[in-house]
Amino acid sequence: MLYARSPSGATARVAAALIVAATGLIEPARANATTHDCAPDPLGFIGGHARDIRIVGDVAYIGNGFGGLELVDISAPRSPRFLGSIDTPGHADNLTIADGIAFVATGADGLFIIDVRDPESPALLGSIAVPGNVQAVAISGDHAFIATTEGLAVIDVADPASPRLISMLAIASTARDVAVVGELAYVVADSAGLLVVDISDPATPAVVGSHPGRGGARRVTVADSVAYVSTHHPADNGVDLVDVSDATTPELLGSITLAARPYEVVVRDGLAYVANDLQGGLVVLDVTDARRPVLVGSVLTPDYAYGVALRDDLAFVADHLAGLQVIDIGAPAAPVIVASLPAPVGASDVVVHDGRAVVADRYASQLLIYDLDARGRPALVGGVAMTTGLSQALTIVADHAFVVGSDLGVVDLTNPAAPVIVATDGLSGSGIAARNDVLYIASGNGLRLIDISDPSMPVPIGLVDATGSSRDVAVVDTLALVTDTEAGLLVYDIHNARQPVLIGTVDVPGTVGRLAVHGSIVAVAAGAAGLQIVDVADPTHPVVVGAVPTQTPCEDASITGPIALVATFDRLLVVDVSDPTRPIIVGEAAVTESLVAVTAMNGLALLAATDLGLVIVDLASCLIGRDCTGDVTADGVVDGADLRALLAAWGACPDCDADLDRDGDVDAADLAVLLGAWGDCP
Repeated sequence: MLYARSPSGATARVAAALIVAATGLIEPARANATTHDCAPDPLGFIGGHARDIRIVGDVAYIGNGFGGLELVDISAPRSPRFLGSIDTPGHADNLTIADGIAFVATGADGLFIIDVRDPESPALLGSIAVPGNVQAVAISGDHAFIATTEGLAVIDVADPASPRLISMLAIASTARDVAVVGELAYVVADSAGLLVVDISDPATPAVVGSHPGRGGARRVTVADSVAYVSTHHPADNGVDLVDVSDATTPELLGSITLAARPYEVVVRDGLAYVANDLQGGLVVLDVTDARRPVLVGSVLTPDYAYGVALRDDLAFVADHLAGLQVIDIGAPAAPVIVASLPAPVGASDVVVHDGRAVVADRYASQLLIYDLDARGRPALVGGVAMTTGLSQALTIVADHAFVVGSDLGVVDLTNPAAPVIVATDGLSGSGIAARNDVLYIASGNGLRLIDISDPSMPVPIGLVDATGSSRDVAVVDTLALVTDTEAGLLVYDIHNARQPVLIGTVDVPGTVGRLAVHGSIVAVAAGAAGLQIVDVADPTHPVVVGAVPTQTPCEDASITGPIALVATFDRLLVVDVSDPTRPIIVGEAAVTESLVAVTAMNGLALLAATDLGLVIVDLASCLIGRDCTGDVTADGVVDGADLRALLAAWGACPDCDADLDRDGDVDAADLAVLLGAWGDCP
């Protein structure tokens, strides 16, 4: 199995072991600093703020704020599964789906049009900037009607690759939402309330009726000639029901005040389902008598409920930091959350444990565990809300995850489907590693030592002062390596794990941060100074022997054998370090901004991004020439992990990594191949 930090806590961030062997790369000419012999392929990401949701068939489409558009398989609705995603500039806060195309409102960046006919591979078709910030979008035929801060924009989308603005209806206040029924568009605006717009000629939209409402109109839904208008007012949040049977004279029928701010409303069979912000969750209203709407049921959701969609007896709620919440509404008076699919909002670290990706989420304060299939599609295994504030880094020792940031938290992973917090402590830090029963935390005050012989009762046992601020720590064999903002790299002898002895230092250019170690080679992320490579073969005299300049600040590295994966602020680099004095970039991929950590798993690079979540990159093109039959998990060795993976895939399995003889079945023949290749890869 692969670990971003070893089971003993050594923070040798293990790179893609699939490319460990030197034969796994085309040998570059060392005269060149960059050869780009391989092309890492970003597959997608998990993360963002769930803001809106639509359902078509077995797929839920989620507007994920700065996380773009996310697609989720709900064919088994109580076990939702990520399918695909695509980033969008700005915030994907509202969307609609028509004929296999997603139309996504992204604020100041305009309208983005995305082909979602293959939900595992959404692709951008076109985009258009319009006057003002785009708030919401509705589709009718070949036209998109867009609520913006300047009014109502009408876009010709007959050719989705070349959308055209054909008209703009100015509105005195910010238009927040729009719904289209027939030849009428219903627009809600902050202070203007509900406007009814004739769109029979999309080139000349005209207001034909209005209703002022109570102010602060936010969302609108129209059903059976009634407009349901969500309103935000400091003293009077609620939903207004407006009769629009006569478009020229909308008339208030009834209203209801709610405890929290309502957002999206969906109406079905005399009931209105309202996404009702933080204190409201999902609210169910009886609207059979539109003049007297009645609250009949509600359920609190973990975070801010912004969007809702219905399917059968289930409501799917876009719940901001808590991701997708699935709620049983079979008994409307007593809705119950039956499933959830949280996503990292701002990942700060990712490690691999027991063949799964474990993600520390900085902003949503949660630890999430994912399975990833051979195509990089993640499936949530389990998660736990942390109570320890902002997380920065994690390491795993046996079946316990140690997460440090503003505090230290300890999570028991024995049952990955239901991880449990077993301890918390006020100890803060930015890097973490372990050896035997001692935990090492890099902190602003130096290197902290914690006794974890009983993981449920961590006990501070010492502090090693630092020249500056300790940023990260890695442990390999009997050495602890610490990056220090003033001293560079510090090397400690930890033969006695409880009494580290400083035996070597080396000044490292740049602003040092995270580090990775493999054998006697240490890769130090040094910000604007790129990746610095230090040789610690003589730990008493560490030496900077090489460097990789980077276009944007270097944030982290994962290294094994001749290959390092390097995360800069906005891209992934694949670096040949077989000669550490002359490292060569052999591949790179622009990914996203705010990358802070990188590790690898089964042919994939996993990157943590604080403004996005978990980013997944396919490294297959970096495997040229590699042949290690039997290495199902692609970790450079054929062992028990490969055997478990093969047995788990037993049976019909076309295009499966465990199908070693490529006959479409994982069976005894494949088992024989695996056992015959047992041991290290050549």
